[in-house]
Amino acid sequence: NESASMIETVSLECLLVHHNLEYVDPVLELLETQWPHEKAIREKRRQSMVNLSRDDLPCHLVLLQNDGVRREVIGHSLLKRADGRSDGKAAIVYSVVIKEDLRGRGLGRKLMTETEDYARCQGYSHLFLFTDDQVKFYKRLDYQECEPITSLGSNSKRLTTEQVEALENLFAKRLGNSLHSKMSSQTWMKKRLIEEYPIQGPYPPQEMPNLVFTQAAVQLGQEISYCGAVLSIPWQQQAGPSCGLVTCNMLSRSLLNSPIPKLKVALEPCYCTGPANVKIAGEIGSAIKMAAELGISNDGEMFCAYNMCYLSQLVHGVCLEVRESGTETRDQIISSVLSGYPCLVPYDRAVGNLPTLAEGRRAHWAIISGIVIPLETPSNDIAWNLKYSSEEQSCMLLDVGQASSFDKDNLEKVIADRKEKGLMVICVHGMP
Repeated sequence: NESASMIETVSLECLLVHHNLEYVDPVLELLETQWPHEKAIREKRRQSMVNLSRDDLPCHLVLLQNDGVRREVIGHSLLKRADGRSDGKAAIVYSVVIKEDLRGRGLGRKLMTETEDYARCQGYSHLFLFTDDQVKFYKRLDYQECEPITSLGSNSKRLTTEQVEALENLFAKRLGNSLHSKMSSQTWMKKRLIEEYPIQGPYPPQEMPNLVFTQAAVQLGQEISYCGAVLSIPWQQQAGPSCGLVTCNMLSRSLLNSPIPKLKVALEPCYCTGPANVKIAGEIGSAIKMAAELGISNDGEMFCAYNMCYLSQLVHGVCLEVRESGTETRDQIISSVLSGYPCLVPYDRAVGNLPTLAEGRRAHWAIISGIVIPLETPSNDIAWNLKYSSEEQSCMLLDVGQASSFDKDNLEKVIADRKEKGLMVICVHGMP
C-alpha cells in the first residue's frame, strides 16, 4: 500500500537525455552508483549522451520523478540498434537501472514500458537484453530467453556466434565494462514489440524496368537488353523471423482482387514441428498470431510449406498449392507467372539476399513475381507496357495484370526459345 500511494502522489515521465542535457550529470551519477568506473569510462558515457545519441538510436532515456517541488532522476536505459540482424529491425536495451532506495515499487516496470514504447514508435519490432540476475523480472514483462545477438555493426552477420562473442568480450575488456564481460554467463532475452508492419503498395510498375535493368547488369557484370514479365505484389516488411508469414501475406493479398478462383479444400496443419492445436478459440487473427495459437511457430518463423498453405487459407481465404522442385520447375514457374500466379519459394540467403547453399542455416522465403531473359532485340509482336532504355540497351517488361492473352502467349514462346541461354527471376521478400 505504501508503494502504491508513493507512485500515486508523484508524477513520472520519461525523456530523451540528448534533448534534455540538464539531466546528463544526474544520470551519470546514477550509473556511477550502480556500475563504478574510472574517469575515462565516465567521459565515454558523457560523450555517448551528448554527442552520439539521436532519435533513431542509440539514445539514453531517463525516468524522472516529480513530487511537485523538483524533478529527480530515478531511472535510466540505453537503446541501441541490433545491427547485423537478418530478420528485420531490432534493438537492444542496456544499463537498465532504478535508484536503489526506490526499487521494488513498480518503477522498473514503468521504465521498461516507456523504453519499449519508444523503441516501438521508432519501428523496432523486437527488443533484446541480457541479464545475470533479473530473469524472473523480465519474464514477468513477457520476455523470453533467446540466443545471444550483437550490436557490433552490420558486418557482424558475416561472423559466427563464437567470433562475435570473442569480439564483444575483447571490447568489453578494453573498456573495463563489467556489464559486457563474461558474456557466456549472461542470459539473453527478447520481446516482440510489433506483431506485423502494415502492408504497403507494390513497387511502382513504371520504375520496375529501370530496377531490373540495373540489378541484372550488376549480377551479370555487363549491360545488355532484357525482356520479361512482372506481377504487381504489395509489400510488407517482416517483423523478426517472420519472412515466411510475410511473403504468405503479400502473395495472398496480391490474389484477393484477381479473377483467379479462390478454392477451398479441407486442410489441416502439418505436424512436422510437433503436435498442432487445430481448435482456434475466438476470431481469426493475423497470420503470426494464428501460427502461434496453432503451435506451428514460436516467433513467426516458418519452415513448412504445407503449414504456409494452411495459414493462407485460414487467414486470407486463399488456397495455395505445394509443388516439389524438379526438372520441370523452371517451366512451371514461367507458366505460373504468365498466368498471374506468383510463386512462393524457400532458399538459403547470402549477403545481399542472393541465393546460396547453407543447408538451411540461412533459411529465407521470397516471392517469384517476375521472369527476365537477356534478349538483344525485344519482339515487336508484343505490346510492352513497361519500358526502360539506356543508350543501345533496353528492358521491356509485360505487366501481366494489364496484358492481353495474346501478348502473354507470345512472350511465353519467346522465353521458351531463349530460356536455355539464361533465365532470371524477380523476387520480393520482407527485408527492406
